[in-house]
Amino acid sequence: MVTFLAGQIPTAAMLQALADMFKKDSLDWTPSWTEVSGFETNEGWYLNVGNIYFGSWRTEFNASASISGIARITLPAAMEAGGGSSVQWCAGFWGFRDTSGGKHYSGTLGIWSSTGLDVSFCGCWDPGTSAPETRITTGKPFTVADGDVLSGGFMYLNG
Repeated sequence: MVTFLAGQIPTAAMLQALADMFKKDSLDWTPSWTEVSGFETNEGWYLNVGNIYFGSWRTEFNASASISGIARITLPAAMEAGGGSSVQWCAGFWGFRDTSGGKHYSGTLGIWSSTGLDVSFCGCWDPGTSAPETRITTGKPFTVADGDVLSGGFMYLNG
């Protein structure tokens, strides 16, 4: 903890101590998935400063790629889930590249359960419609295949 007194002139050591409070090295992170399998690459990183988490990941699928239900990813630490009957808080963003189809899809990461650990992929564009109608799930927005890439990032308050 760095404390400044009224009228005190900060020294270099005091300013360095203040900067060190916010200095952290990012940590490698291997995302954990629910209803998703078949990875060529599954990598990520995160950084936490106090109770705030920042991070990013990239997952490239292989020839045995599969999404067998509503796709979910587990965050490195629980997000503040809030109260009420709904836990639909936005934790971040995602992009999904359909390599063979030449299309890109995107949306937000939404908290899936009150534990604050799992997020689903909201705002998936259903082909032929003008607005997002579903999360990433079996066959939506397309059938995942070798070379497709799902990536994203997050920033949230730890729960």
